[in-house]
This record gives sequence, structure tokens and C-alpha cells, in this order.
Amino acid sequence: MGAEDIFLIPHMMLSFEDRENLEPEERKKLKELGFRFRGKGVWPVLRQITPGHPPEFPDMNRLHDLVPIIEQTLHVARRAEKEELPFLLTNENNEIEGLFRTGRAGDDPESWRDEQRSITYEPTKIPVQFDPGQVEQLGRISQSDHILEVDLPVMPSPLRDKEPAYFPFVLLILEQDSGYILHFELLTPHPSAVEMYGRSGNVLVEALLKNRIHPRSIQVKSPRLYTVLHSVLAHTNIRIDFIPNLPGVKEAYMSLIEHFSR
Repeated sequence: MGAEDIFLIPHMMLSFEDRENLEPEERKKLKELGFRFRGKGVWPVLRQITPGHPPEFPDMNRLHDLVPIIEQTLHVARRAEKEELPFLLTNENNEIEGLFRTGRAGDDPESWRDEQRSITYEPTKIPVQFDPGQVEQLGRISQSDHILEVDLPVMPSPLRDKEPAYFPFVLLILEQDSGYILHFELLTPHPSAVEMYGRSGNVLVEALLKNRIHPRSIQVKSPRLYTVLHSVLAHTNIRIDFIPNLPGVKEAYMSLIEHFSR
């Protein structure tokens, strides 16, 4: 995972920052509540992360949820300082079990209890969208020996031409041998980042048709994008490979960032 992938995980974040990193409204509210902090890195900053969008101050329901979460985090941190806690265990069925704190919000934090539970998760299902007719049209183009590198990284600066503000993603298609950028296109996480990923395979097919290239194989750096392209191109003879390290598209991405920052 790249550092930018943190913006693709919906979550709440509490950090302790310098005073100038708070919004004026936040400083005003803290003052109204009677809180005073002195020094660097001691001012609490709360943010809600929605995939593909800049961090924002959480709504009241989210703030309410944070109270028991922070209480239990402090409880576990104090215990971890004194002893080793079994955060993760492997049970007799070779399943991963994790430490859970269970109780009710509003109860004494010390009354909550430890539980070991099996950790399971459902991967996010991406609604893949593509035009079968265009895929068939791609198959009628003579196949070449081209090996393409493809990635869909997020750009570091948010745009505000739509509501809500968002981080644009760039679909990069690179010819491996020459390093030539065959195509790049900015995609927006509207209405959601998941649906944007679902559209990305169709964008790739359109780019290949425009350039009249039927590659021998496509190497993909992103596991999410690999899932999409594998589905879109399943009935073609194009080989899709997941390669976590693709220096070519990484270099092309850095060049684009430098270009757009001028």
C-alpha cells in the first residue's frame, strides 16, 4: 500500500497538532468550552475521512461515537504500557482472533471487558461497468507485443470545482519498453471512489481503442484496479498481471505531479 491509500479507507482520525493547524471555528469552540492548551503538538484535531475527499470536521453523530472509542483506546494504552496484551492470536482452527473491548457507551470505561473474537471482513464489492461491444471491438484489433503498465494513483492536491471537494485520480497507461505515456486521464470520486474504480476499466478500453492497441499483457500496480481489469478483460486474450512495484508508472506519476504543480 502507498501512503495515499489512507485516503481510500473511511475512518475517523484524532491527532494532536500545533494550534495553527486548527480551523478558526475549532479554536473558537475550544475556547468557549474552557479548554486551554500550551505547547506544540497538544491541540486535538478531529477529522472524518471519506474516500477520495479531503478530511473534514465530523458531524455530531460521529463525534458522539468517538467518546467511548477514545475512552477504550486510553484504557488499552495504559495496560499495554505495563504488560503485553494479546492483540492478535491464532486459534486451534488457524483463524486470526483479535482483542475486542465490549460494553455500552455511557458506562464506566473500566466496566468494559476483553473478548477474543475471530476477525473476518468482507472486501468492498466494486460495481464494474463496461461496454461489452467495445471490448469485442478491441478483440478485433490485431494483437501486438506491447506490454502496458497501468495505475490509478490519487493526486496530492484537492480540487473544488465540484461539491464536495475531492482528490482527483489519474489513470496512467504506459508502454513498458519505451516508457511512453500512452494515455492519462483524470477521474473524480463522484458519486464515490468505489464507483469511480468501477468505471476505470471502461476508460482503459476506450483509450486502447483510441490508440488502436491490443496489448499482449497489462501489468497493474493497484489490487483494486487489477480486480476491475480482470473482470472487464476476462473474455479477451490480454493477460492481466498484478505487479506491486512498477517503476515506470511511478516515474510517470511523479512527472505529472511536477507538471501540474508549476
